Amino acid sequence: MVSFAEMFGEELPQIQSPPPPASVSVGQELQRDQSCNEPLTDEEREDAIRAAGEAMCHSYAEWDHYGCFDDHATARQHERLMKRLILGRSPTMVARLERERGLV
Repeated sequence: MVSFAEMFGEELPQIQSPPPPASVSVGQELQRDQSCNEPLTDEEREDAIRAAGEAMCHSYAEWDHYGCFDDHATARQHERLMKRLILGRSPTMVARLERERGLV
């Protein structure tokens, strides 16, 4: 078998992939939130949003690096999860975020 270097006259570039996402089970947090028995607190929701965003970025980076469409599907799944979590923010949290960002 011919190596990449032999074919193209250069070594395969080494790409640093981002660290794996935090070990927060975002799916479990969302299920817990949707069960209505134990809604997420504002802090838990924000942590889950951050974790879903990190997981999305990681999956997009993996897709960009390896070209595996499964990584793209995973990234889109995390993106949809993040959007659902954002839409579920409490009015208090929305008002706080608007104040912090100078939108009000």
